[in-house]
Amino acid sequence: MAPHTSRLLLGATAAVAASYILRRCSPGYKLNRLMNNNLSLFQGVNDSAKRALVAKAAAGAPSSEVEQARIELLEAPLAARRPKQLEAHGDVREDSYYWLRDDDRADPDVLAHLEAEAAYAKAVLADTEDLQEQYQQFYYYTRTEEGQQYAVHCRRRLPAGVGPPSENDVMDESVPEEVLLDENKEAKPHKFYMTAGFTESPDHRLVAYGEDTSGNEKYTLQVRDLASGKEVLAKPIPDTAGNFAFANDSKTLFYVTKDKLDRPHKVWRHVIGTDPSADVCVFHEADDSFYLGIGRSRSERLLYIHAVRPRLRAAVQVVLPRQTEVEYSVEDRGDHLFITVRDEARPNSELLVAPIADPTATQVLLPHREAIKLEHVEASQDYLVSFERVEGLQQAVVYTLPGNGSMPTQLGEGKPIQFEEPAYELSCGAQGDFGSPVLRMHYCSLRSPDQTIDFNMATGARAVKKVQPVLGGFDPSRYVTERLWATAPDGTRVPISLVYRQDLARLDGSDPMLLDAYGSYEAPNDPDFRRGSSRLSLLDRGITFAIAHVRGGGEMGRRWYEDGKYLKKTNTFTDFIACAEHLVAHKYTSPQKLCIEGRSAGGLTMGAVINMRPDLFAAAILGVPFVDCLTTMLDETIPLTVIEWEEWGNPAEKAFYDYMKSYSPVDNVRPAAYPHMLVLAGLHDPRVGYWEPAKFVAKVRELRTNSSLLLLKVDMGAGHFSQSGRFDRLKELATEFAFLLKVLGMQDAPLQPRNREHIVRPLVMARDAVLWLTPGQQDEWVDSKKQVAFHIFASFIAWTIISRVSMRILNRKAKPIKDPGNQALLRYGATSATHAIISLLASLYILMRRDLSHCGSQAFCHDDLSARLWCMHAGYALYEFLFWQNCSSLVKPWNEMVLLHNVVWILQAVASLLYPCRLSLVLLPLQEMLQVATLVDCVRRFMSIYGAPWHMRFKTLLLFMVYGIIFLAGSCINFMIYLKWAGAAVDMTNNLVAAVQGQNKKEQDAAAALSYKAAATGNRKKKDRRR
Repeated sequence: MAPHTSRLLLGATAAVAASYILRRCSPGYKLNRLMNNNLSLFQGVNDSAKRALVAKAAAGAPSSEVEQARIELLEAPLAARRPKQLEAHGDVREDSYYWLRDDDRADPDVLAHLEAEAAYAKAVLADTEDLQEQYQQFYYYTRTEEGQQYAVHCRRRLPAGVGPPSENDVMDESVPEEVLLDENKEAKPHKFYMTAGFTESPDHRLVAYGEDTSGNEKYTLQVRDLASGKEVLAKPIPDTAGNFAFANDSKTLFYVTKDKLDRPHKVWRHVIGTDPSADVCVFHEADDSFYLGIGRSRSERLLYIHAVRPRLRAAVQVVLPRQTEVEYSVEDRGDHLFITVRDEARPNSELLVAPIADPTATQVLLPHREAIKLEHVEASQDYLVSFERVEGLQQAVVYTLPGNGSMPTQLGEGKPIQFEEPAYELSCGAQGDFGSPVLRMHYCSLRSPDQTIDFNMATGARAVKKVQPVLGGFDPSRYVTERLWATAPDGTRVPISLVYRQDLARLDGSDPMLLDAYGSYEAPNDPDFRRGSSRLSLLDRGITFAIAHVRGGGEMGRRWYEDGKYLKKTNTFTDFIACAEHLVAHKYTSPQKLCIEGRSAGGLTMGAVINMRPDLFAAAILGVPFVDCLTTMLDETIPLTVIEWEEWGNPAEKAFYDYMKSYSPVDNVRPAAYPHMLVLAGLHDPRVGYWEPAKFVAKVRELRTNSSLLLLKVDMGAGHFSQSGRFDRLKELATEFAFLLKVLGMQDAPLQPRNREHIVRPLVMARDAVLWLTPGQQDEWVDSKKQVAFHIFASFIAWTIISRVSMRILNRKAKPIKDPGNQALLRYGATSATHAIISLLASLYILMRRDLSHCGSQAFCHDDLSARLWCMHAGYALYEFLFWQNCSSLVKPWNEMVLLHNVVWILQAVASLLYPCRLSLVLLPLQEMLQVATLVDCVRRFMSIYGAPWHMRFKTLLLFMVYGIIFLAGSCINFMIYLKWAGAAVDMTNNLVAAVQGQNKKEQDAAAALSYKAAATGNRKKKDRRR
């Protein structure tokens, strides 16, 4: 070979070697191997950052760092700045995002931006998706069905000869149920469905109800004939307020309609069977600051239009003349009225009585009390009940009325109904006959589910008629509720209600907390359980829940409300901050763990306090927040604006303008490090325009100085009250909870069992939510320990029968075996072979037919078939244990190997039922080794028994050999199952490669999200192999 040729070859060889060495040493080499040599396919947006993300994940970096890197790859949508000048009182404000308002909800640019925000929020929360997933002739009630989103309205006829009402009455479920309205059927053609005003006619032949199919809170009136199930209106009546009342003739129906600003303003009278165009307006409220409503009195003698008393086809009679700043409500009894009045001199209300003939001739029954707020009275034939608030807590006080039905001139000493918890909610329920001594109430607290209580006012006896069911072995004794008091800057004491799980709360300042508030419209934010069953998901992860009862609400009386409205609105915000600081100072939480939430006007509170103290909070959820209040209150064309002046003031007056501008969240966004935020809106919201939260998010995104999560999620098919279906609402709630767990770094926080006895239903990691024995499936065969025990016992009986049948088959054509020891060994061999065959077939089925790629860390053994298989193993172990116990005197010495083998069988079965398969993976090799050792030992013992006939020796030895071969095959197949499960990691990597081949930005972002999952799965795979 020529010298130059040799040098050329040598140089080429050196170049190839150097290239190989350099390539092996390059940072991307291992990454390329992880990506199945497809790293070069990364082409598009942020490729280097994506590669760095996968490398970081592959290197085993902390999950928080990997997730932060993934989020940084996602590009938040930035709303275009289109400045608009807004001028009032000589003050000019520049609103760069005013263009986001579109009253028609049709502007392509607006919809595109909202959809981009939704896509961004979904991408950021992608790793939390697993975490997100009730009369006279009848009993009327509402129920829900498992798996259905909406309510079913039903009734059952009362039995003949039923006595007077009692607190011990129960519905006779043997009486056939009559379904009046199944909302699930009516909702099928619609994306949104909600009913309102469901009411039955006095003759029980008709029901009236309103339907909203868009979320705009305008209800179409329908009337249904209960005998035929057909609608009876000549034409459905649209655009009602969802408020209806039948007259006593059951033919005349009153309803309320709305004006163009969504204000209920007219009461109409409709006669069933006539054209709605002939309906008569019986009352028109011309004052834009009043709403109208209509209802029947409990005595069924009167119809009330708020504060007026109509008579059918007669002129409306005023009870008391209208006066500014005076509110009153009416209850009737016999020939007199009970009138609850509130005005400036009596802000907490007092109770009057007056004859119906002259309602102005009033006498005081319960005088005004500064420390007690009178909320409502309930009158019956012999009793009067006042529902009151003392120090923010509700109570019911029972007074006895004159027995002859005469008008009382004074009330004796009332008897309060006592409750034990420090904070709770109490309300008046639907009452029965006017002469009944039974008072129905609803009671709940932050830890006690809603209870329907019937209280006998004559005897003082009470009966709990219904308790809201809570699934998952709920035990209220494991939760603690407290009532605290914070001090506001002006010295006012502000109550706080909170609940935590006593075995999880550390109370050292390290506990995460969710603090809720509202603080407007005199609406009390009581410590209830309405969302309690869902809230348990947080409590069972160690998160404390609290409510700040700030001024502006109605918890502490009228003055409490008035001190949080108009030109005192900022008291609401400073109260909330004082509550947060109190909780931090007393070590219930810390600023790094304190999350806050509020909806609607409560969302305004959240926006204001975030602007004032962004350093005090870790995260915030703002639901349909009223955050652009100044601009909205200046625009009379927006629905509800004129009415809302009563709450916020009219910014057409400069004093209100300046004051409102000082706290309006959109107008007070500033450069600062804002906490994590999830902002929710509804495209068709008639109360808070979707553009308000959209503008708030855009401005915060523009001015903030940090990179915390800022997500806007606009529901394109809902209004102010979120989705209409209960499951859809739960999905939105799951999104909120998942967001909280994500920003708190608690996605893997274990969900602790709620009941110490709830063992068979295991609870696993937070990201898997609640994982029962059959995760993600509806199989309920193993819903209790009794059912598990039944399946194991049935398996034991089956194995006993199989052993005897096998023995008879083997002895049918051969010389009978009389030696008991030989019989025992032969029976064991036959039964063991049968067990091995069943196990082999089941393993083959799992290997060939089951999709294992979705199983994740739970492997294959946590599905329905495998759980049954393990129960079969446990039954077999029980059979073997008892079999050898009985044979210990025949086959000596007793086989300790068999005992140990069966103990391992039982441990493996229990481990598979209670936990993911990690423990089962550890026990499987030990069980297999013991199985082989047991087999060898049994063969040795059999062959050592003298006097055994040759045909038995041959038959039994053959059985053991077949059993050994089958067992070895089953072990190999099980090993292949685990390899196939681990191979899911490779499939996920291939999915990543397919995703990154796309050229558009959305595909690239999806690839970035997948890369994290693939790398994390790859790590798990390598760790499993090392094991």
